[in-house]
Amino acid sequence: MSFQVGKWVKKYKQLRPNEEIVYTGQNGDYPSDKYEFSSISTYAQQQNHLKDSDISRIIDWIGHGNSLNHFEENYGNNKDWATGEPQNLTKDILTSGLAGKAAIDKLQELPGVKVQIASALMTVMDSQNHAIVSVERFRSLPVAAPNLNISNDDERILWLSALEKFNDHSDVYDYYLGHVDDIVSTTGATAREVDMALWSYDADNRIQTF
Repeated sequence: MSFQVGKWVKKYKQLRPNEEIVYTGQNGDYPSDKYEFSSISTYAQQQNHLKDSDISRIIDWIGHGNSLNHFEENYGNNKDWATGEPQNLTKDILTSGLAGKAAIDKLQELPGVKVQIASALMTVMDSQNHAIVSVERFRSLPVAAPNLNISNDDERILWLSALEKFNDHSDVYDYYLGHVDDIVSTTGATAREVDMALWSYDADNRIQTF
């Protein structure tokens, strides 16, 4: 039986009922978009950028702690953004059509941003073609991905190696995204729905990798 994305997306919403991404709207207000990221993704594509303060909020949502501190030490805080450099970087990505590893590499130029946070930024900007990567999602891949068979020793070693280094090596993001695309192809879900489902499956099953 194929992986039931819809079931696990529903579980995700139950486990994280108050999750939302807050961003600065066109009129300076703060609309929110839960779960699917459709509003903020549309906004980012219409404006061809994410504002520095919005990037900070996304880092706070996905990374917390040191990642946010490193970012804000360089670019101010939510009340006073001085440089516009992160915003310009997201504009470069959206206008040039960068995706996958190339986009992740570009975003890692920002202090405090590693692969997981970069994947969240790309998912916000393009939720149809990108997915958030994390240890929980990576652990669930073999259950869901139709072309990943970890009973094969070589595939298991490759998967475990990717799991260990995913946050520091952008080439692993393309490996992950390839398997997410396979799940999208077999289920008809979006990439964002797949990453939600992978996360909640791991949370529900407490997957062990060794």
